[in-house]
Amino acid sequence: MDPWDAEVFRQTLLSLADSLALLPAVKERLIGSGHPLATMGQQIDPLTSVESDIRAVLVDAPPLSVRDGGVIRSGYSAEIDELRQVAGSGKEWLTFIEQRERDRTGIRSLKVGFTRVFGYYIEVSRAQLDNVPADYIRKQTLANGERFITPELKKYEETIIGAEEKLKQLEYQAFVELRGRIVQVLTTLQKTAHQVAELDVWLSMAHIAVERGYVRPEVHEGTTLLIEGGRHPVVEASVGPGVFVPNDTRFDEKQSLLLITGPNMAGKSTYMRQVALIVLMAQIGSFVPANRAIIGLADRIFTRVGASDDLASGQSTFMVEMTEVAHILHHATERSLLILDEVGRGTSTYDGMAIAWSVAEAVHRMGARALFATHYHELVQLESTLERAACYNVAIRESDDTIVFLHQIRPGGVDKSYGIQVARLAGLPSSVIRRAHEILSTLEQGKKSTASTIGDAPSAEIALTEPVVSPMMLMESAVGGEVDQLALFYPNGEPVKKSGKTAVSERLVNQLTRLDINRMTPLEALTWIAKAQKKIKQGDGSWD
Repeated sequence: MDPWDAEVFRQTLLSLADSLALLPAVKERLIGSGHPLATMGQQIDPLTSVESDIRAVLVDAPPLSVRDGGVIRSGYSAEIDELRQVAGSGKEWLTFIEQRERDRTGIRSLKVGFTRVFGYYIEVSRAQLDNVPADYIRKQTLANGERFITPELKKYEETIIGAEEKLKQLEYQAFVELRGRIVQVLTTLQKTAHQVAELDVWLSMAHIAVERGYVRPEVHEGTTLLIEGGRHPVVEASVGPGVFVPNDTRFDEKQSLLLITGPNMAGKSTYMRQVALIVLMAQIGSFVPANRAIIGLADRIFTRVGASDDLASGQSTFMVEMTEVAHILHHATERSLLILDEVGRGTSTYDGMAIAWSVAEAVHRMGARALFATHYHELVQLESTLERAACYNVAIRESDDTIVFLHQIRPGGVDKSYGIQVARLAGLPSSVIRRAHEILSTLEQGKKSTASTIGDAPSAEIALTEPVVSPMMLMESAVGGEVDQLALFYPNGEPVKKSGKTAVSERLVNQLTRLDINRMTPLEALTWIAKAQKKIKQGDGSWD
């Protein structure tokens, strides 16, 4: 659509006039405030002549279409006013003619009307046709009467219609001329609009900061990031003042990778997003929702949150997730801020955990500040193996198989997902919840479960024999250590617990010592783990 189309531009001009009318007062207020924005106030051109021109030409409430007349204000053009008076007096004149002809002919039902096809006419019913004067000229025959015209009526019709058409043309021409005058100052108008938009941004941020108790962040060129009492600006506004639970965040030389665990709905995603938003707000010059904030500049903020597919290009949810993770790993730097939510959840448990583990290690090697939320509890072991990794969890209160979300971030990991409790809160039937508890209890005992061992229900066909262990557990098993963390499933119905060294484990240890993990990509690490698992299962001692 043409941006200068009359129908679009009509209301825009009135809005522009209203905005420009406010600018002189705003400019005066800025200049007299002594605020740094006073310089902007001095530079703003309020374009008072444009505002005055618009108000002088246009009526306050113009019609939807500028081509139908009624757009130009009375007093702007003498010619338009004269034609408007002629066209406007037509209804009064027709009323006069109608009453005069009724009196002259004695036909009380006589009426004067108008159609676009025949113009003005005098209509007489069939019962009164004998009383029609001789100077009436028959124009149209109807079922119930006749329509006539007179020389006088025809002449006035030409005057009225001519005046209306010319009036529309003159009004539209005046509108186009106004539009042309505004176009001539378009560059100045765009500059003023840009300045007003910038002023609006600062005003909005200042208003929100005062209204919601934001603080001025301390921004520096280091990588340390400290947020005390941080809040999510959008969620806080949604739930109302005093309801949102604030949390602290710290990134420094001792911890750059924060592993966040906890049940669904506990607030992991909200917490991570609030950190990203606070950093973003601080770097655009806004106050932030916190009690205190020290923000080390980030060159970019990368996020991998949510679950979605791309049907148009044939990409599954997991493929989209992996594509985004790959982009992050290829482009993030040690000055970046990474938000990674549930990496690996779109595939099988073992594959997903292996990918999440490997990605976490890659992020740690990169040195970027990262918040990494996960349900893979095995990843809490990274705190003891990675120098700058730290585990945190979202606090809950558990009572009688129910949980209450406290929304507080505290140090340490968790060893439960509380998935069944969350399912209960979501409204799953009690029978389904009871059945889930039965199956979970059986699985946690490390039994090889089938339909006969899990229950008698014919539809239950469950055969879970594949071990789900972390790379750390795999290594500990191979080198003769004992696994003291309960895995979800065990091979042959028994926990993975081995002592002593075998030929396969010795070769695995030798292979591990030769790996250069600092040069491995996440995909290479995953491939190596899968290969090692296969060798262990087969008892194959070859490692070429």
